[in-house]
Amino acid sequence: MKKFLIALVSVATLVLFAAEAPVNKVINKNWYPLRSKNAGEVVNVDKKTGLIEVVNVGKDAKGKGTCTGAVQGITLNQTAARAVKVGVECKAEDVKGAKSNDFALYMDVFFMDGKPLYGQCIQFPPGTHDWEKLEKTFTFPKPVKSINFYVFLRYNTGKASFRNIYLNEL
Repeated sequence: MKKFLIALVSVATLVLFAAEAPVNKVINKNWYPLRSKNAGEVVNVDKKTGLIEVVNVGKDAKGKGTCTGAVQGITLNQTAARAVKVGVECKAEDVKGAKSNDFALYMDVFFMDGKPLYGQCIQFPPGTHDWEKLEKTFTFPKPVKSINFYVFLRYNTGKASFRNIYLNEL
């Protein structure tokens, strides 16, 4: 069983590392910020440690929060379809908006045959709350080549923290 762990600490500080994976699967330095061109957001990426900080207080012309977050891809190269279990802990501070894919651990899945499956999510509750652990098992119809992970605080304003994000192939 391959286990991947993504740990986010502080205001959306993100670290991903692989456990029980070959050395070439260690992917803790490949996080990239997602940012719009509006003021009021912070996305810091430390390429040495893989840490990312995300705060979204900016608003677009319609008064909604801008698109802020981080992305990282994981290659699985499954030879047979296997379910994956994904988990995350989230803490929110004055996050505005409805519960949706816009405040979520969001995954775009790419199958070995090249076809995508977009928008597989674990949604976080808005508002203000202490650490909450959320977990979900995803069963895919075909072997998975790769998954792009996103941590979004998009079109919402506020601060969010994430930690202990993981993916386990079952």
